[in-house]
Amino acid sequence: MLQELEATLRKFKLWQQNSIAIEQVTSPFGIGQIQFTEWLQFIYLPKMKSLVGAGVGIPKAEITPYAEEVLPSGEGREALLVCIKKLDNLSITAHV
Repeated sequence: MLQELEATLRKFKLWQQNSIAIEQVTSPFGIGQIQFTEWLQFIYLPKMKSLVGAGVGIPKAEITPYAEEVLPSGEGREALLVCIKKLDNLSITAHV
């Protein structure tokens, strides 16, 4: 499912080629610092991939309500929300 989220970001041209200085992101979801899609790409996805790689799995999260608030309407919004909802519904022992 992490690959699905990444593929969806790429498909709708929300994937950035240039990295950001994530150590400067100090607020939850990068509020006021970066776009939510940047937070997904540079903070959420790497952290979840690291946890899965370590055999921990993806912890249960509730980011869908925030995503629904901040994702702009338009192409890709619903597809991203579907991916995020799937990830939110995984248990801590799930492996992607």
